[in-house]
Amino acid sequence: MKLEKIFGDAPLIRVLDFLLENQTFDFTKKEISKNAKVNFKTLNKILPKLQNNKIIVPTRRIGKAILYKLNDKSEIVKIILEFKKKV
Repeated sequence: MKLEKIFGDAPLIRVLDFLLENQTFDFTKKEISKNAKVNFKTLNKILPKLQNNKIIVPTRRIGKAILYKLNDKSEIVKIILEFKKKV
């Protein structure tokens, strides 16, 4: 189940849903913005919060672009994944 159905249609929730559904892959900001349907400027406000809370981690660089991935070692991410299993 998507978090969006439970917590509503907010940019942060759409980003989390996208990353949770694709947790084995890493993405550029542009790819996250496009696939999560979140404005790029809004995404630039969201990503630091996710990174500061260790929900996402930078994985590598391709040119100037930094790729990000869901942090599967994060306790918060583990709790979110467990929550998604139960609903």
